[in-house]
Amino acid sequence: GFQAFYGENDAVKASTVFQELTTLFPSDKRAHYYLAWAYGQMQEYDKQIVALENAAALDASFVPVYESLGYVYMFRNQYDKAEEAFKEYIRLSPKEANGLACLGDLYGKMGKFEEALQQHTAATQMDPTFTYSQRQIGPTLALLGRYDEARQAFLKTMDMELDPGNKVYDQEGIMRTYLYEGD
Repeated sequence: GFQAFYGENDAVKASTVFQELTTLFPSDKRAHYYLAWAYGQMQEYDKQIVALENAAALDASFVPVYESLGYVYMFRNQYDKAEEAFKEYIRLSPKEANGLACLGDLYGKMGKFEEALQQHTAATQMDPTFTYSQRQIGPTLALLGRYDEARQAFLKTMDMELDPGNKVYDQEGIMRTYLYEGD
């Protein structure tokens, strides 16, 4: 399936391969999970949700399903379902910072910037090397009108970056805070 998608640039063939896998191995949660991935690549979100729910039904503790479900629901503006999925992710994997980051992303999309900031801050406290949430703190502070704090957050993120290209995005973030501030 991945060969078809990446090697042959054929998402339809990839989904067909993963459909065949779910037929051959109907109780394999990963086959359903990868089928969901293929549907997502083709923007067939209703089918993606069904495949993810099938994987969750096979193993309710299969954490990757809840991250994927949360983002699919979030992008479809089904915020209650997205929040439920992300909270299940956090419940199942309480020591993983990424679950908090996912919930922070949702709250940011919903315009709940204080809640988003709380989640991303909690993620960086749980794992001080988790650059994704540190990277989200700056823009969130800027959206709250806390420009000086946002610039400090971007500077902190720049110090953490391993990829020099990402430092440019952090510098751009600092520049945007001045624009938002009207300076």
